[in-house]
Amino acid sequence: MKRLEQQPAVLHPEIEDLLAFDDTPGAIRAALQRDLRAMRDEVAATLSAAALATAPRVVVLIDDLHRYGAAAVSLIEQLVTSDGLGTPDDPIPLIFTYCKDAARAQTFEALRRSLDRVSGWAVREELHPLREALIDRSVYLHLLLHRQPPIVPSGRGASQDLEAWLSGIHTVTEGYPSQLHSSAADVTAVLRLAATLGPFIEGNDEQVLRALEG
Repeated sequence: MKRLEQQPAVLHPEIEDLLAFDDTPGAIRAALQRDLRAMRDEVAATLSAAALATAPRVVVLIDDLHRYGAAAVSLIEQLVTSDGLGTPDDPIPLIFTYCKDAARAQTFEALRRSLDRVSGWAVREELHPLREALIDRSVYLHLLLHRQPPIVPSGRGASQDLEAWLSGIHTVTEGYPSQLHSSAADVTAVLRLAATLGPFIEGNDEQVLRALEG
């Protein structure tokens, strides 16, 4: 059997120049920009002219940044600027979440200090549990639609019946979306009862699409 020779990686000249000047963060940033823009252009090529009424843009989402340790701080301090991962002419906004995890308190404090140093262009929003279900009704319905199996409003009964059940779900979950997961026994029990007696049913694909439109 013929042994396959490993092919050396071919770097873009811009990235090679940055590495030659010992600018590793700059090289990583340039490589990320090229990959993200190539991905954007690939997606844009599949869209219709109507869908491209405005110039397409890449937005990077990173969840639980506090789990990345020292790399999270490097991301903020070395790779991200006021234009995200992009440039003034072609910005690439970056959105990330992090929390004060007791097991990663040191990382959390380092992240907080890093954000303080770039406070001129970083926007911080503190997330709270969902408010009462009547106010955040669309959020709750979205979460129910993405359960397995999905649950949709049945159309039976008065609107106040639906609102009462949503309030009940809010009480059980204490406003935390993660507690809507199917492994949460109390939530599952409430939803099964609602699907049997109340304003919800287990929906098929067509019913889910109709609920998403409405």
